Amino acid sequence: MKAALEGVEQHRYAAVCIEERIVQDNERSTVGLYINQCIQYRMHPEVVLFYSPNSFGTVDAIAYRYRILRINDLKTGVSRTSEWQLYVYAALFCLEYGIDPFSMRGIELRIYQDGEVKLWHADPFKIREIMDKIIKFDNILNQLREEVK
Repeated sequence: MKAALEGVEQHRYAAVCIEERIVQDNERSTVGLYINQCIQYRMHPEVVLFYSPNSFGTVDAIAYRYRILRINDLKTGVSRTSEWQLYVYAALFCLEYGIDPFSMRGIELRIYQDGEVKLWHADPFKIREIMDKIIKFDNILNQLREEVK
């Protein structure tokens, strides 16, 4: 419980620093590195990506400039991480804003954890596949809701 609360506080602190463009002196810390790179890429913190009431999420930090999508995720815990959550965020971004992932110059996904940065250059084919699944299952859920009425 204490670790979860500390994680929430670190995310709040990071969001304020990114929003206010407060550069961190300590780039050796995961949070400091995350904040400074988010500022460097002119990212926006805690952005809700919304496709439908069935499919949405809040990304830690995001920027779309010069047809390059960047999504950063700060992990404060010790559990194993996966880039798939970030792929879903990229798909939600494309769906919400009507952007074809093949029209982008690049899709960079980063996870910050334990003083390291893991970087993935996302495959637009995978993003498109996730988009198609979101659309398909959103339609199924909407149909089921109509049948229940």
